[in-house]
Amino acid sequence: GAGPSLDITLPLLKTNIPKPLTVAADSSLRALKKIGMDPDFVVSIDPQKTFESCSELGYTPGVAILSTQSHDSWSKQWGQNCAYLSGRVITEDWLAERGISKTNLLSINNAGLTALAFADFLNTSAILTIGLDLAGGGQGQERYAESTNRSHIQVFASHYHDIPGNFTETVPTPFLSDWQETSEYCQKVSQNKTIINLNDRG
Repeated sequence: GAGPSLDITLPLLKTNIPKPLTVAADSSLRALKKIGMDPDFVVSIDPQKTFESCSELGYTPGVAILSTQSHDSWSKQWGQNCAYLSGRVITEDWLAERGISKTNLLSINNAGLTALAFADFLNTSAILTIGLDLAGGGQGQERYAESTNRSHIQVFASHYHDIPGNFTETVPTPFLSDWQETSEYCQKVSQNKTIINLNDRG
């Protein structure tokens, strides 16, 4: 992921464990490039998020995992080195009802959760998540790590929800549905493999 904890946890991944198979969320690309850790796969499913807002021209490591809703700048940058996932799209549902089936793995909710699902789909023995913050930084409004060059993007919600924290009893988040869906998915996957969430908040 690309949450605020990435600034602290990414250097640990680079220096303290053997090189893992890396599935990156789109917004983490600049942070990964800065420490010289090229991902094997890059997930981008947001129709509004452009390649230029997340990476630098010419930096297109690994295989891009896209949805039919992804901004077209991603497929233009990776060219033939792309794979596509079906998603929660009315047109795809309509096609599935008429015999054009969806992919076995679907894009879900956001790039971070879809990256987690893709890592599970690869039949890994364990999953280590970094930057997959389920709480915002600061008072809950900070969404991205400074190393992503997207930390200026903040979320000002009318209501912040308290969710369980790692080092405090609760932490604030405006992303309640993301937290619920990711927590439920992790609970399901952890019945068959180890998931370690390397995170300094929630």
